[in-house]
Amino acid sequence: MPIDNPRPDVAAGAPSASGSYTGNGADNRQIVCGFIPKFVILYDATHEKRWTLIGNNAALVHDTGTAHNTVRTDITLHAADGFEVDAANANLNGNVYYWVAIG
Repeated sequence: MPIDNPRPDVAAGAPSASGSYTGNGADNRQIVCGFIPKFVILYDATHEKRWTLIGNNAALVHDTGTAHNTVRTDITLHAADGFEVDAANANLNGNVYYWVAIG
């Protein structure tokens, strides 16, 4: 499909946002993006090999260093204005994380 022919099932002008945060080791940390996201990509810049894809009810954590995939249910989108991360995978104390949220 050509780039100039967008998919009709994807809403034009869907909100998106990006940002970063430094992990503080807390569970259920809220990351605000300003809208209800449908999908979030999270990159652990400190670990450099861990990507997390967050969907409606679960997250897929992929570690390219070990080729290990883990499905997590404690990293979630929430109905207000962003997503929540846990201390075990997406909020390690001192780690730097970059994210992109799509609404």
